[in-house]
Amino acid sequence: MRKLVNFFASVLLCSLFISGSEVAAQSTENVNPSITEAYGSYVPNITPKQMIWLNSQLSRSEVKKSAPQAGEQLPLLSSVPLMQKFVPGLQRDDFTHQPLKINPLKYMINFMLDDDQTFRIDGTDYVLFVKGLK
Repeated sequence: MRKLVNFFASVLLCSLFISGSEVAAQSTENVNPSITEAYGSYVPNITPKQMIWLNSQLSRSEVKKSAPQAGEQLPLLSSVPLMQKFVPGLQRDDFTHQPLKINPLKYMINFMLDDDQTFRIDGTDYVLFVKGLK
């Protein structure tokens, strides 16, 4: 499963960053801080189409309070690898103290799935919910 997620994330990122023929420098002052955190100094190279796509992923992601249930089978967010292609020293979010400030772009979540995805935020009563494309 992890290899499949990594593969799709790699294909998606490659297609996004290679296919954009219109390369427009982005001003980092108007960019969502979550995008800047995940893409760092690469932000000026992100095309307008790519920026729309990234903002869409953020709008489809939400942290919700949901106490763990007995026998719950949700994957832990800590089991999802970090997307460190653009920011090699990227650190995981502070799950315990700031679960509402999770940045989903930092994780190799497959945002191209039709189905909704839910990840338990380790050690908390919160989940990261990612709405599917359908």
